[in-house]
Amino acid sequence: MNRLILLLVVLVASVVSVSANAAVRAKDIATFHGVRQNPISGVGLVVGLDRSGDSRRNTASLRALANRLRGMGVNIELDEIQARNVAMVMVSASISAHHRTGSVIDVNVASAGDATSLEGGSLLPTLLVGLDGNIYAVAQGALVVGGFSASQDGSGTQKNTPTNARLVSGGFIE
Repeated sequence: MNRLILLLVVLVASVVSVSANAAVRAKDIATFHGVRQNPISGVGLVVGLDRSGDSRRNTASLRALANRLRGMGVNIELDEIQARNVAMVMVSASISAHHRTGSVIDVNVASAGDATSLEGGSLLPTLLVGLDGNIYAVAQGALVVGGFSASQDGSGTQKNTPTNARLVSGGFIE
């Protein structure tokens, strides 16, 4: 009789153990055919740089800044802008069919001009467009730069690329 009870306890324990380990999510073991990441991108402006933005000879970023200011009601001519704290950037991200309106995504930002660093900068609201021309997300916020550039007594030191940055949870699906 004791042997039967012991066998029953072992059997129940093994069933409980197997069922606890059998909790596997379908997305961990299967994929949907045709569901993939889709690239989205846009062109934006990073402001708040410490004189490390695009130079005066890069008129595209100055024109973009002047156009953005005009859209906000500030009428300014291109030759009146003397800003080295602005950089034109390419903004990119990936979305999938699982993202819903309001979901947040990480965004990559890279200098499109001759800026020397994006450290300390903030991305102004930027539309992210798919290959089909539709707007899928908006990105904005403070940048996280993974590199640095420093100079001491004329010798320069650089680690990684300070003209590439990341905007963690800075993109919002439309």
